[in-house]
Amino acid sequence: MRASLLGGLLMALAGLLHLGFASPTRARATAVQEEYSRVRVERHRLRGRRLELERRHAALEKVARGLSTPSASTGDPVNELRLLVLAALEKRAVSAVHLSVGAGRSPVGATLRLSASGAFAEIFLLCGDFVQPGSGIVLERLRLSGAGSAVALELQGLRLSGG
Repeated sequence: MRASLLGGLLMALAGLLHLGFASPTRARATAVQEEYSRVRVERHRLRGRRLELERRHAALEKVARGLSTPSASTGDPVNELRLLVLAALEKRAVSAVHLSVGAGRSPVGATLRLSASGAFAEIFLLCGDFVQPGSGIVLERLRLSGAGSAVALELQGLRLSGG
């Protein structure tokens, strides 16, 4: 009788130990696995973003080396870019122009956002003005969309310091 009572008591103690320790530990292990999975996905996303930024930085540096000229002006890069874009816009018959030029962080001297609409030929020639050698403009994004007989242009670009 004493052995069965002791056995029952040990079984009850084992059950209490299981409920008090093993079950909460299993729940915590599941939570840790879910957190690990979430962090792994976030790490993968951040690694992709870092690689994208490294490629962009390498491209900017490559362009900066190619654009560095001894005749680089010493003026304000924001104003120079604004004047360059305005001169190109004056030559073309475009409408609904929205222009934004701002300062950039090194090695970027100035940033550009431009939207305009006009005939396909005019928009095409305007884009050509921006990408010709010596303009110093590096296009980041260019979007053309048709609206009837007009073409809408959305452009984002930059000009490097000393370029």
